[in-house]
Parts: sequence; C-alpha cells; structure tokens
Amino acid sequence: MENKYYVYIYCDPRKKGEFKFDGVDLVFNYEPFYVGMGKGYRFRRHVTNYEIEWNYNTIKNGKIKHLIESGFDPLKYVIFYKENISQEDAAKIEQELIKALGRINTVTGILSNMTDGGDGWNGAVSPFKGKTYEQIHGKEKSDKIKEIRRKQLIGNNYGTKTKGKKMSDEQKEILSKAKRTPVKQMNINSEVIKVWDSCKEASESLEISLSSIHNVLSETQCTKTCGGFKWEFINRPNIKYIK
Repeated sequence: MENKYYVYIYCDPRKKGEFKFDGVDLVFNYEPFYVGMGKGYRFRRHVTNYEIEWNYNTIKNGKIKHLIESGFDPLKYVIFYKENISQEDAAKIEQELIKALGRINTVTGILSNMTDGGDGWNGAVSPFKGKTYEQIHGKEKSDKIKEIRRKQLIGNNYGTKTKGKKMSDEQKEILSKAKRTPVKQMNINSEVIKVWDSCKEASESLEISLSSIHNVLSETQCTKTCGGFKWEFINRPNIKYIK
C-alpha cells in the first residue's frame, strides 16, 4: 500500500485568531474553510482559473477568488494536517476533520465542503438541485456551457463509425507514439510545471483521467484543460494555445 497521500486544510488569512476544535490536535491561527485529501498536486487545483470558474463548489470558489483579488496567495495558508499516509487513512482523517469542524451547507460549522468527505458523495447537499444552468451560473456563463456542450456533440457518434473495425498499422503507430511521447504539464499561464515521460505517468501520479489528458492533446477535441492544467507534447505545440 503506497503512503503518498495527505490531508490538507485551506485557511482564511483575513480571519486571524485562535481556532480550536474538539478532537483536533491542532490550533489554527486562521479560520479553516476547506478540508481535502489527495496526493501530488491535488491541493493546488483549487486555485486554478478553471476550478474557480467551473467547479460546482461555489462557496469554496468564491472565498478563494476573493482572497486572490485581495492580494493573498491561498496556497501560503494551506496546512498539511497529515502526510505520507495511505489513501484509506487519508479518507478517514478527512471525514473526522469535516465532522469536527462542521459544514456551512448543513448548518453544522464553518467548512465549505459539500460532502462528509472520503470516497463518493456521502452526506452531499446540493445547492443546485432542480435549478437550470442559467439559475446557477447566470445567463452569460450558461450560454458558454451550452455552446461547449453543443460543440462536443457535433459529429459525435460515440464510436459507431469504428465499432467492429480494426485499427490500421498507421493508427496503431500514432497511438503508440502518443503513449511514449513526453508531455508538459502547465499552469493556466502556460508556465511549465513538470515534464512527464508519458501521459500515463502523469495520469497515474496526479490521479487525472488519462482520456481527459488525451482530449486536451488531441487537435480534434475542443477541451483545453484537464485537472486545472494545460497539456502539450514536448515536441509539438498545442494549437489550442496559439492565439
């Protein structure tokens, strides 16, 4: 079992004090507002433009957005509560912390978490149930979402054209090269974070869908980011980022 996981807590530097909670062996200098678990770059995704603009957790996103607009770097106020632990232990600790600090959407505490933590949607309370895109995001963003969905569906036959057909040798070679070619992981400003030996390595290390990375790299797909990052083959510019 790999012990690469951690439990992290985002805090609000605008709210200084001495924050204590029953069952939590830590005194916070700033008010906590989000608890999460993961490995690798997981904790950084929350501050990406894509996450802030499109993630369903509008409470957390709004707070992070206001911090950035106020000149704060939210990542400087992230506490790593436990590190180098198993995924199972991380999930358990995350749940314990969320229960101890309480959630805003259940009127039990101060966290912006939408669920009880751990795997899945345990204890989820959706603020969007029964609402349309326009009611949730406003008309302008709603129209953008609908346009993205429309473009994704154009000409999409969900594999019916290739069903029952074998790949040609040329197609196999293209796919094989794509799997072997190093890729660049970049932030929203196109600054290189890391070069990975392959998409698969990046996918497994960052726990990001491999097919989603491929969609960003594909010239026929409209997807521009995955996991809050831009992606590009080391030896070929991604035409989606060329203005």
